[in-house]
Amino acid sequence: MWLFVFLRLNIIPSDAIFSVQDSIFNVFLENPIRLSNQGRKTYKMRAEFHNFRYNMNFSMFYKCINAEKEGGALFLNRCNVSLFQCHFKDCHAKYSGSIHISHSQISSISDSSIHNSSAEWVGGCFADGRQENDSFNIYRSNFSESNAQRWVGGLRVQHNSGVVQQCSFTRCTAEFSGAFFDYSSNPSNRNISLCFVNNCTGGSHSSGITAFRMLFRGLIADCCFRNNHKGSVLVYADSSILSIVSCFFDKEYEYEIHINYNTSILSLNNNSFIKQL
Repeated sequence: MWLFVFLRLNIIPSDAIFSVQDSIFNVFLENPIRLSNQGRKTYKMRAEFHNFRYNMNFSMFYKCINAEKEGGALFLNRCNVSLFQCHFKDCHAKYSGSIHISHSQISSISDSSIHNSSAEWVGGCFADGRQENDSFNIYRSNFSESNAQRWVGGLRVQHNSGVVQQCSFTRCTAEFSGAFFDYSSNPSNRNISLCFVNNCTGGSHSSGITAFRMLFRGLIADCCFRNNHKGSVLVYADSSILSIVSCFFDKEYEYEIHINYNTSILSLNNNSFIKQL
Protein backbone atom coordinates (compact mmCIF):
# COMPACT_ATOMS: atom_id res chain seq x y z
CA MET A 1 0.00 0.00 0.00
CA TRP A 2 1.46 3.34 -1.09
CA LEU A 3 0.38 6.56 0.58
CA PHE A 4 2.92 9.08 -0.70
CA VAL A 5 3.08 11.28 -3.78
CA PHE A 6 4.84 9.40 -6.57
CA LEU A 7 5.81 12.39 -8.76
CA ARG A 8 5.34 16.11 -8.05
CA LEU A 9 7.05 18.84 -10.06
CA ASN A 10 6.22 22.55 -10.28
CA ILE A 11 8.92 23.99 -12.55
CA ILE A 12 9.59 22.00 -15.72
CA PRO A 13 11.73 22.77 -18.82
CA SER A 14 9.50 23.65 -21.76
CA ASP A 15 10.90 20.87 -23.98
CA ALA A 16 10.75 18.11 -21.34
CA ILE A 17 9.13 14.73 -22.02
CA PHE A 18 7.85 12.57 -19.16
CA SER A 19 6.78 8.97 -19.81
CA VAL A 20 5.23 6.47 -17.41
CA GLN A 21 4.20 2.94 -18.38
CA ASP A 22 3.33 -0.48 -16.95
CA SER A 23 2.62 1.01 -13.52
CA ILE A 24 0.03 0.47 -10.78
CA PHE A 25 -0.88 3.23 -8.30
CA ASN A 26 -2.88 1.75 -5.43
CA VAL A 27 -4.49 3.64 -2.51
CA PHE A 28 -3.00 7.15 -2.52
CA LEU A 29 -4.24 9.91 -0.21
CA GLU A 30 -3.07 12.58 -2.68
CA ASN A 31 -2.92 12.45 -6.46
CA PRO A 32 0.19 10.30 -7.13
CA ILE A 33 1.22 12.30 -10.21
CA ARG A 34 1.04 16.10 -10.14
CA LEU A 35 2.93 18.04 -12.83
CA SER A 36 2.45 21.79 -12.97
CA ASN A 37 4.63 24.23 -14.89
CA GLN A 38 3.91 27.50 -13.16
CA GLY A 39 6.16 29.76 -15.23
CA ARG A 40 5.67 33.50 -15.09
CA LYS A 41 2.21 34.82 -14.46
CA THR A 42 1.72 36.43 -17.84
CA TYR A 43 -0.42 35.13 -20.69
CA LYS A 44 2.51 35.28 -23.13
CA MET A 45 4.69 33.03 -21.00
CA ARG A 46 1.90 30.54 -20.35
CA ALA A 47 1.59 29.80 -24.05
CA GLU A 48 5.27 28.87 -24.30
CA PHE A 49 5.02 25.88 -21.99
CA HIS A 50 2.87 23.72 -24.29
CA ASN A 51 6.00 21.96 -25.64
CA PHE A 52 6.24 20.00 -22.39
CA ARG A 53 4.81 16.51 -22.98
CA TYR A 54 3.45 13.83 -20.68
CA ASN A 55 2.87 10.28 -21.97
CA MET A 56 1.38 7.43 -19.98
CA ASN A 57 0.76 3.86 -21.21
CA PHE A 58 -0.57 0.61 -19.71
CA SER A 59 -1.12 1.95 -16.18
CA MET A 60 -3.78 1.61 -13.50
CA PHE A 61 -4.95 3.88 -10.68
CA TYR A 62 -7.03 2.41 -7.85
CA LYS A 63 -8.52 4.35 -4.91
CA CYS A 64 -6.50 7.52 -5.46
CA ILE A 65 -8.03 10.33 -3.44
CA ASN A 66 -7.45 14.08 -3.35
CA ALA A 67 -10.10 15.38 -0.99
CA GLU A 68 -9.16 19.07 -1.20
CA LYS A 69 -7.92 19.65 -4.79
CA GLU A 70 -8.23 18.60 -8.45
CA GLY A 71 -7.58 15.19 -9.93
CA GLY A 72 -7.75 12.18 -7.66
CA ALA A 73 -5.16 10.32 -9.79
CA LEU A 74 -3.62 12.81 -12.25
CA PHE A 75 -3.12 16.58 -12.22
CA LEU A 76 -1.35 17.82 -15.38
CA ASN A 77 -0.99 21.55 -15.95
CA ARG A 78 0.33 23.37 -19.06
CA CYS A 79 1.47 20.33 -21.02
CA ASN A 80 0.45 18.16 -23.95
CA VAL A 81 -0.96 14.86 -22.71
CA SER A 82 -1.28 11.36 -24.17
CA LEU A 83 -2.92 8.55 -22.18
CA PHE A 84 -3.09 5.04 -23.70
CA GLN A 85 -4.59 2.01 -22.01
CA CYS A 86 -4.85 3.71 -18.63
CA HIS A 87 -7.53 2.65 -16.18
CA PHE A 88 -8.94 4.53 -13.19
CA LYS A 89 -11.16 2.91 -10.57
CA ASP A 90 -12.71 4.21 -7.35
CA CYS A 91 -10.87 7.55 -7.46
CA HIS A 92 -12.18 10.69 -5.77
CA ALA A 93 -11.31 14.40 -5.57
CA LYS A 94 -12.95 17.66 -4.67
CA TYR A 95 -12.99 19.12 -8.20
CA SER A 96 -12.33 16.34 -10.79
CA GLY A 97 -12.50 12.73 -9.64
CA SER A 98 -9.78 10.93 -11.65
CA ILE A 99 -8.07 13.19 -14.22
CA HIS A 100 -7.50 16.95 -14.33
CA ILE A 101 -5.77 18.35 -17.44
CA SER A 102 -5.43 22.12 -17.50
CA HIS A 103 -4.09 24.58 -20.12
CA SER A 104 -3.29 21.75 -22.54
CA GLN A 105 -3.04 22.61 -26.21
CA ILE A 106 -3.13 19.02 -27.55
CA SER A 107 -4.41 16.11 -25.48
CA SER A 108 -5.60 12.59 -26.26
CA ILE A 109 -7.00 9.63 -24.35
CA SER A 110 -7.40 6.24 -26.00
CA ASP A 111 -8.31 2.67 -25.00
CA SER A 112 -8.80 3.76 -21.38
CA SER A 113 -11.51 3.63 -18.73
CA ILE A 114 -12.81 5.53 -15.71
CA HIS A 115 -15.08 3.59 -13.34
CA ASN A 116 -16.82 4.68 -10.16
CA SER A 117 -15.06 8.04 -10.02
CA SER A 118 -16.58 10.88 -8.01
CA ALA A 119 -16.12 14.55 -7.17
CA GLU A 120 -18.00 17.63 -6.13
CA TRP A 121 -17.78 19.22 -9.62
CA VAL A 122 -16.62 16.78 -12.38
CA GLY A 123 -16.91 13.09 -11.62
CA GLY A 124 -14.54 11.51 -14.17
CA CYS A 125 -12.25 13.74 -16.26
CA PHE A 126 -11.78 17.50 -16.73
CA ALA A 127 -9.70 18.88 -19.62
CA ASP A 128 -9.25 22.43 -20.89
CA GLY A 129 -7.01 24.14 -23.42
CA ARG A 130 -7.70 27.90 -23.48
CA GLN A 131 -5.86 28.44 -26.77
CA GLU A 132 -7.43 29.21 -30.15
CA ASN A 133 -5.98 26.12 -31.86
CA ASP A 134 -6.28 23.63 -28.99
CA SER A 135 -7.57 20.10 -29.52
CA PHE A 136 -8.78 17.19 -27.37
CA ASN A 137 -9.37 13.71 -28.83
CA ILE A 138 -10.66 10.58 -27.14
CA TYR A 139 -10.98 7.13 -28.70
CA ARG A 140 -12.29 3.74 -27.55
CA SER A 141 -12.68 4.68 -23.90
CA ASN A 142 -15.31 3.97 -21.26
CA PHE A 143 -16.81 6.17 -18.55
CA SER A 144 -19.01 4.22 -16.16
CA GLU A 145 -20.79 4.86 -12.87
CA SER A 146 -19.03 8.20 -12.33
CA ASN A 147 -20.84 11.00 -10.59
CA ALA A 148 -20.56 14.59 -9.41
CA GLN A 149 -22.63 16.50 -6.89
CA ARG A 150 -22.95 19.58 -9.08
CA TRP A 151 -21.61 19.83 -12.60
CA VAL A 152 -20.76 16.85 -14.86
CA GLY A 153 -20.75 13.14 -14.13
CA GLY A 154 -18.44 11.72 -16.80
CA LEU A 155 -16.34 14.09 -18.96
CA ARG A 156 -15.99 17.86 -19.26
CA VAL A 157 -13.92 19.23 -22.16
CA GLN A 158 -12.99 22.85 -22.94
CA HIS A 159 -11.14 22.68 -26.26
CA ASN A 160 -12.01 24.27 -29.59
CA SER A 161 -11.75 21.12 -31.70
CA GLY A 162 -11.41 17.37 -31.51
CA VAL A 163 -13.01 13.95 -31.88
CA VAL A 164 -14.87 11.65 -29.49
CA GLN A 165 -15.08 8.22 -31.14
CA GLN A 166 -16.10 4.72 -30.06
CA CYS A 167 -16.66 5.72 -26.44
CA SER A 168 -19.18 4.52 -23.89
CA PHE A 169 -20.87 6.52 -21.12
CA THR A 170 -22.91 4.40 -18.70
CA ARG A 171 -24.65 5.41 -15.47
CA CYS A 172 -22.92 8.79 -15.20
CA THR A 173 -24.83 11.25 -13.04
CA ALA A 174 -24.60 14.90 -11.95
CA GLU A 175 -26.86 17.79 -11.02
CA PHE A 176 -26.40 19.53 -14.40
CA SER A 177 -24.94 17.22 -17.11
CA GLY A 178 -24.70 13.44 -16.89
CA ALA A 179 -22.31 12.02 -19.50
CA PHE A 180 -20.39 14.64 -21.53
CA PHE A 181 -20.25 18.44 -21.26
CA ASP A 182 -18.53 20.16 -24.21
CA TYR A 183 -17.69 23.84 -23.61
CA SER A 184 -16.07 26.64 -25.58
CA SER A 185 -16.56 30.39 -25.88
CA ASN A 186 -14.63 30.59 -29.21
CA PRO A 187 -15.58 29.43 -32.75
CA SER A 188 -15.13 25.68 -32.58
CA ASN A 189 -16.03 22.23 -33.88
CA ARG A 190 -16.56 18.77 -32.41
CA ASN A 191 -17.19 15.37 -34.04
CA ILE A 192 -18.78 12.62 -31.95
CA SER A 193 -19.27 9.21 -33.56
CA LEU A 194 -19.89 5.54 -32.75
CA CYS A 195 -20.60 6.28 -29.08
CA PHE A 196 -23.00 4.62 -26.63
CA VAL A 197 -24.71 6.77 -23.97
CA ASN A 198 -26.79 4.67 -21.60
CA ASN A 199 -28.74 5.29 -18.39
CA CYS A 200 -27.17 8.67 -17.59
CA THR A 201 -28.84 11.30 -15.41
CA GLY A 202 -28.57 15.09 -15.38
CA GLY A 203 -30.73 18.16 -14.94
CA SER A 204 -31.97 20.70 -17.51
CA HIS A 205 -32.52 18.12 -20.32
CA SER A 206 -28.82 17.24 -20.43
CA SER A 207 -28.37 13.68 -19.24
CA GLY A 208 -26.26 12.69 -22.27
CA ILE A 209 -24.30 15.18 -24.42
CA THR A 210 -24.36 18.93 -23.77
CA ALA A 211 -22.89 21.37 -26.31
CA PHE A 212 -22.41 24.63 -24.40
CA ARG A 213 -20.76 26.66 -27.14
CA MET A 214 -20.83 29.75 -29.36
CA LEU A 215 -20.33 29.79 -33.17
CA PHE A 216 -20.13 26.01 -33.06
CA ARG A 217 -20.20 23.38 -35.83
CA GLY A 218 -20.74 19.86 -34.56
CA LEU A 219 -21.54 16.34 -35.74
CA ILE A 220 -23.06 13.44 -33.81
CA ALA A 221 -23.10 10.32 -36.00
CA ASP A 222 -23.81 6.60 -35.58
CA CYS A 223 -24.45 6.86 -31.83
CA CYS A 224 -26.90 5.05 -29.58
CA PHE A 225 -28.80 6.74 -26.73
CA ARG A 226 -30.77 4.56 -24.30
CA ASN A 227 -32.55 5.07 -20.97
CA ASN A 228 -31.22 8.57 -20.39
CA HIS A 229 -33.24 10.65 -17.95
CA LYS A 230 -34.30 14.16 -19.00
CA GLY A 231 -33.06 13.84 -22.58
CA SER A 232 -29.92 12.79 -24.43
CA VAL A 233 -28.71 15.87 -26.39
CA LEU A 234 -28.81 19.51 -25.29
CA VAL A 235 -27.61 22.27 -27.65
CA TYR A 236 -26.99 25.22 -25.34
CA ALA A 237 -25.30 27.25 -28.06
CA ASP A 238 -25.78 30.52 -29.92
CA SER A 239 -25.34 30.84 -33.72
CA SER A 240 -24.32 27.21 -34.09
CA ILE A 241 -25.00 24.23 -36.36
CA LEU A 242 -25.30 20.66 -35.11
CA SER A 243 -25.88 17.69 -37.41
CA ILE A 244 -27.22 14.42 -35.97
CA VAL A 245 -26.90 11.55 -38.43
CA SER A 246 -27.81 7.84 -38.23
CA CYS A 247 -28.35 7.79 -34.46
CA PHE A 248 -30.74 5.71 -32.37
CA PHE A 249 -32.85 7.17 -29.54
CA ASP A 250 -35.16 5.01 -27.45
CA LYS A 251 -37.66 7.82 -26.84
CA GLU A 252 -39.43 10.44 -28.93
CA TYR A 253 -37.66 13.43 -30.46
CA GLU A 254 -39.29 15.98 -28.13
CA TYR A 255 -37.90 14.15 -25.11
CA GLU A 256 -34.44 13.37 -26.45
CA ILE A 257 -33.21 16.59 -28.11
CA HIS A 258 -33.43 20.18 -26.86
CA ILE A 259 -32.17 23.49 -28.29
CA ASN A 260 -32.02 26.59 -26.09
CA TYR A 261 -31.49 29.28 -28.75
CA ASN A 262 -33.45 29.74 -31.97
CA THR A 263 -30.31 31.23 -33.57
CA SER A 264 -28.86 27.71 -33.77
CA ILE A 265 -29.65 25.18 -36.50
CA LEU A 266 -30.26 21.46 -35.94
CA SER A 267 -29.94 19.13 -38.93
CA LEU A 268 -31.39 15.58 -38.62
CA ASN A 269 -30.77 12.79 -41.13
CA ASN A 270 -31.61 9.07 -40.97
CA ASN A 271 -32.19 8.89 -37.21
CA SER A 272 -34.48 6.52 -35.31
CA PHE A 273 -36.75 7.68 -32.49
CA ILE A 274 -38.95 5.22 -30.59
CA LYS A 275 -41.86 6.46 -28.57
CA GLN A 276 -42.38 4.56 -25.34
CA LEU A 277 -45.81 4.56 -23.75
